[in-house]
Amino acid sequence: MKPRLETKIRRNPNVAVFSRNHLKYLRRAAEVSSRHPEKLITFRASTSWKAAQTALKYRGSLPVYFVPIGQEDLVTYEATLHTVLLNPRQNDEETTKLLAFCLPETLGEGLWEGEVRTLYVIRQCHKLPIPFPMTALVKVSDDELINEKYGYSYSIVYEHLEEREDEFEVHPEEILDDRRYIEGAVKKVSVNSYERSRVARQKCIEQYGYDCVVCGMNFQQEYGAIGEGFIHVHHLKSLIEINEPYEVDPARDLRPVCPNCHAMLHKRAPSYSIEELKLILERQRNRVH
Repeated sequence: MKPRLETKIRRNPNVAVFSRNHLKYLRRAAEVSSRHPEKLITFRASTSWKAAQTALKYRGSLPVYFVPIGQEDLVTYEATLHTVLLNPRQNDEETTKLLAFCLPETLGEGLWEGEVRTLYVIRQCHKLPIPFPMTALVKVSDDELINEKYGYSYSIVYEHLEEREDEFEVHPEEILDDRRYIEGAVKKVSVNSYERSRVARQKCIEQYGYDCVVCGMNFQQEYGAIGEGFIHVHHLKSLIEINEPYEVDPARDLRPVCPNCHAMLHKRAPSYSIEELKLILERQRNRVH
């Protein structure tokens, strides 16, 4: 695995796995999970899930999105990835332990008849109430959307996060979830908001880190593990003033800010600049002390 990919996985708390599997196995796994949510289920793969194993080392567990083989290219099932074993060896103790979690339907397939480079263990498999296209997923390796003709059965992707209307009500300028750099399509939610790009957000964070550029707040330092990866991203060019599509440059156009500073930046229209708000905050702190 390339060092840059491992660095991106380590720095990004919102990564997941994209894969394909047979519909009959996914249905069966979902049935088992509905009765026993914590029951482990082992599948095999002919590709090496090394990046997923690395992500598990940093995250403990990961979402895994499944597109049924032979179906439309829709992510229809989701589960939690629990364990990855690379290059399983016949009669090896760890291999034997994981194979005990196989579905009865997969036991007779003959594990060693073809090349198996990975055993992966999932739990909490379930069918999504609203499937979404796999082309909505962004690969962590190159920050590109998965193409509709994507032939591989495995990839590390960014989590698929649904937009929440209440978040738009409170923070209409926050970048929440999109997979394109091009901004401009207006959406009707609680406020009119331009489509945001999660990829642009991540590139902004890679450039500037998770510290608020106004007050210096870092949520992981303040709150520990629950604050890991939490920060808002602010458009220096206010989205409400944009009347046509434009291409976001994360280093030029975006900055990480805490929610408090984000709200204060938008206390007026047009919004305060980063420098203006830093000066206001500095004056207030000097006044208090």
